[in-house]
Amino acid sequence: MKKFSFLALAAAGMLFAACSSDKDVVANEVNGGVASYENGYISVGINLPTVPQSVTRATNDNGYPNNNFDLDDGDDNEYAVGSVYLLTFRPSGSGADENNATFQTAFLLTTEWAKNSDPQVTVSTRENIVKKIGSKVQKGDLALVVINPNSLLTFAPKTGDGVVEGEQTVKVGIETDAFSGTFGAFRAKLATSDNLDATEMHKTTTTFYMTNAPLYAAQGSSTTAPTTTVNPAYRVLVPIENVYETEQAAKDGVASEIFVERGMAKVTLNATPANATLGTKVTETGVADADVTFAITGWTLDQTNASSYLVRSTEGYSDFIKLVNGASKVYRFTGNTAILPQNNPGDYKYRGYFAKDPNYDADVAAGDLIYFKNMTGGTFTTPTGTGEFAPKYCFENTFDVQRQTRKNTTLAQVEITVAGGADLYTVNGVTSKIYKLSGVQTAIKNVVLEYCKANNLMAVGKDLSGKTSDDLFNNAAITAKTDPEYEYTVTAITVKDNTYFKTGIDTELANAATLTAINSQLGVITKYTGGKSYYAIRIKHFGDELTPWHVGTNNSGKSSLDSSVDWIWSTETGAKEAEQPSAGNSYPNNNANDYLGRYGVLRNNWYDLKIGSIKTLGSPVPLDYSADGTPDDELEGYINVKINIMSWAKRTQQWNF
Repeated sequence: MKKFSFLALAAAGMLFAACSSDKDVVANEVNGGVASYENGYISVGINLPTVPQSVTRATNDNGYPNNNFDLDDGDDNEYAVGSVYLLTFRPSGSGADENNATFQTAFLLTTEWAKNSDPQVTVSTRENIVKKIGSKVQKGDLALVVINPNSLLTFAPKTGDGVVEGEQTVKVGIETDAFSGTFGAFRAKLATSDNLDATEMHKTTTTFYMTNAPLYAAQGSSTTAPTTTVNPAYRVLVPIENVYETEQAAKDGVASEIFVERGMAKVTLNATPANATLGTKVTETGVADADVTFAITGWTLDQTNASSYLVRSTEGYSDFIKLVNGASKVYRFTGNTAILPQNNPGDYKYRGYFAKDPNYDADVAAGDLIYFKNMTGGTFTTPTGTGEFAPKYCFENTFDVQRQTRKNTTLAQVEITVAGGADLYTVNGVTSKIYKLSGVQTAIKNVVLEYCKANNLMAVGKDLSGKTSDDLFNNAAITAKTDPEYEYTVTAITVKDNTYFKTGIDTELANAATLTAINSQLGVITKYTGGKSYYAIRIKHFGDELTPWHVGTNNSGKSSLDSSVDWIWSTETGAKEAEQPSAGNSYPNNNANDYLGRYGVLRNNWYDLKIGSIKTLGSPVPLDYSADGTPDDELEGYINVKINIMSWAKRTQQWNF
């Protein structure tokens, strides 16, 4: 998969106008004196991503302070357009909440596309679409664009008197009645999916569902949060600023812009690790311990959200508007780069980087998340012929700090193959010592020899100088447990040379109590069949730069994020969180200022995962966190993540295991 310059928001710009021949102009006074025209027209210009470029754009958005993400166009199939619809809503009054605006009608639109110069936009309509809308739209109405409704929405031509060509009814999902409610009711409708492709918002490999993205008046990447006087702080629906009397006036008039975004998050895994040599050597009998290489051979998404709002939920934005992490001192919830003025002449210039999903502040319940282990035919995606992995897509999954736990967090399950696919073993859970079969047999025989010495089973007067356990015992029989089947125990031991043992040694070693004692001393043997090892990468959203966790400095001034040095907490005012994390209290007071959004996935964001190095084997089977309430960050035993965000926004994470 080639990575190109891509948009984070697909943008949709709109010129609205009404026109007619001079003799047909009849103005109706409606909605407090706002004029509409019985034979009016509307002019629409839409901006959205299409064919990608070959050069990555250098324009950063919310990547401050460390340029941790960028804007990127992605793949051409991620902004293919199958169909475009315009929905209009009428506000209940001047300055009224857009959620209370009532649905009026919908129109089917057609257009062609051309390149746009805005770094946050890929292409625009080649020229404005002029469409007759009768008296259906008036100045002050609010506009919503839906691109590629797929099976989420069903549009059908209206019939009857007064219907304008291209006018549509709209039904949501499997509902049988045409929609006629408020925008608040519309945006709260849920898309659901029973598989990891979330097919309701992504049909096969094309036609991503897109609709209005919220834009904000407050600029991010500053050292202070915006004040609460920014009102309203955001908007989703875009006002139709102008209705024109003639078609020509519509063509010449000022456009109202709508920016759209995909309803999905995108996740990619880089198939080539920075260091493909395992940090732990492999032991086999008669061979010096050796370095071994590994390959990333498969991956999948796990714990993805099972539902999503039709339009991103900005409800509760006031909860986010004053939050700034005490260590990074960066306002992270909106973008830093304004949309170009010619595309957005109003006050709403900045993209938003957080939202509430349908189960944001609810404990995980049956059906909230989709688990890999419950997938029908749940298999790992393997690399393509070019050695790359295809991207995966999922619904957004966000949560408050209280629920920032393993069981709530969307993750990637990663499979590696070590030592060319040879069976590997560990003993007693110690992954810093890895064996091939001959090596683990020697380790077993060493334990058996120590047992025999400790229990007076050796022959008297025999010199063991130069003798090894391999000289004294045959290979032990190891048998898999029923559950879990990857754990093995020693079930039989035979002696190679009886002269070094007391009479009856074979009977003694076959005794059930003896085998139990030897297994207890040895510990569980874990088999990694075919050299397969699995790791879980819990996906970070704001990550370490914008929501640093466990941050302090050492005496040399280096950050605690530098794992090469020991760290101490800084005593400087404001240089640390209000309370230090401690065992069992990873996020003191569930501090939203510092930690909200550290983990999770957001629609129209691209999370690019990169493996830096792997020190030891992970799990012999895919991990299951579905009932694990452990915080995503632990005081001990946590791993480092680096995330770069390219928009989509694209968030790249480097993992060291």
